[in-house]
Amino acid sequence: MAEFSPKLKEALSLVQKPGRYTGGEPGCTYKDKANVDVRMAFCFPDTYEIGMSFLGEKILYELLNRHENWWCERAFMPWVDMKEQMERLHIPLYCLESKDPLTDFDIVGFSLEYELCYTNILAMLDLAGIPLRAADRDERRTKAYSTFASLLKGWNVGASKRKLGSRVKLNAFSGW
Repeated sequence: MAEFSPKLKEALSLVQKPGRYTGGEPGCTYKDKANVDVRMAFCFPDTYEIGMSFLGEKILYELLNRHENWWCERAFMPWVDMKEQMERLHIPLYCLESKDPLTDFDIVGFSLEYELCYTNILAMLDLAGIPLRAADRDERRTKAYSTFASLLKGWNVGASKRKLGSRVKLNAFSGW
């Protein structure tokens, strides 16, 4: 399990429910970064409690982690108290398992269950330090900038790709 930085420890001490941001619950998958070829940040644009209650997230997380050389990690939209602390302390949005920022991943994907979370995707990208507009991304800067192109869309918003596609440059995978 990853270590908590002093900044993260400070932020966690000031929020109402720090367990949302620590990981380590039963069922988490931990792998050695040096032994995987693909790392995916699987983002759910709502709070930890909402995302963890979604069965599709659990199924996809397990399926992706069955591959020995893939590591799928999870990130959730922080509640307002943690978001404020992350902005104040300049903590980028990170995945629960490794505590690595989203910009360290090969793929950043979102599971989108309802349209009200569209704005949370933008907030998560901003918190991660990933430019919102594809034209503003330097593809050589990090892995996630050049390969950030995955939107894992749920059934409920399958017809709504156009609302985000031209602004954020996302590919859509639907019908799961």
